[in-house]
Amino acid sequence: MTMMMTMMTSEAKVRRGSVSDIEAVESIEQRAFGVHAYSRAEISDMLSRENSVTFICEILGKAVGYSSIFFSRNGKVAHVESIAVDPAYQGGGMGNMLMDAMESEAVSQGCRKIVLETFERNEKALNMYKKRDYIVTALVKDYYTIPYEGSRNALRLEKYIKVK
Repeated sequence: MTMMMTMMTSEAKVRRGSVSDIEAVESIEQRAFGVHAYSRAEISDMLSRENSVTFICEILGKAVGYSSIFFSRNGKVAHVESIAVDPAYQGGGMGNMLMDAMESEAVSQGCRKIVLETFERNEKALNMYKKRDYIVTALVKDYYTIPYEGSRNALRLEKYIKVK
């Protein structure tokens, strides 16, 4: 890790997000996902749902990443809706910080399992999830409407967590 990246990571903080973060999340979405980015209406819905928590990763007060996790009504399963880090800040550990925040929240909510989907060819994301003990449980055909590297398929990954 370069000195600049180490400095960025040491300055990074994760906090709970709110509807007031809509512009920051929308900007991160656009930079991270381009044509695959959520619309403003979808982001607004994600930020305002009662059974979810959004986290914002900031460096010196600037939002550089976010994640959002939903909780099932029975409280046993958490679903990662989205996680994104601005491409200029990727590789510095912010994705793992956001995953830590979501996993801690899932434990505090009494969840036993976390589920997520990602493009089947998104090697960066898949490597991070696998390092965090997520296991591929299914190939979901045509999950996405717009292809990524020629595929619309997603991989579903799961991780069982220990409730405290």
